[in-house]
Amino acid sequence: MGFDQVSRNEIANSARADQFDKLPADQQEKQLRLSTNIVRYLSYGIPVTILFFSAITTIVLWVTFKLAGADVSFKTAYAIVFYANLPNIIASMLGAISMFAGVNPRAST
Repeated sequence: MGFDQVSRNEIANSARADQFDKLPADQQEKQLRLSTNIVRYLSYGIPVTILFFSAITTIVLWVTFKLAGADVSFKTAYAIVFYANLPNIIASMLGAISMFAGVNPRAST
């Protein structure tokens, strides 16, 4: 399963699937190529997004600690946020690994 298959699945499950099916083949291919590129770049941008939102969460948490009188460094607050997000990070990594390994998501378990 690659980015093109992810794009095909998203298009097939969207409300615009009927509109997509009515398009000529060259227009379908153009939209599929655009969708594949968007999915690819968003997928590669997820680690940067995780770091960015973790930093924002850390700032809020660190300021809260400081206002409460706790002597916590920013580094410690950042570690707390990452430790709290560790299950989500591991799940995302396993999902990416299974996607690139070619696991069929529709296979029965």
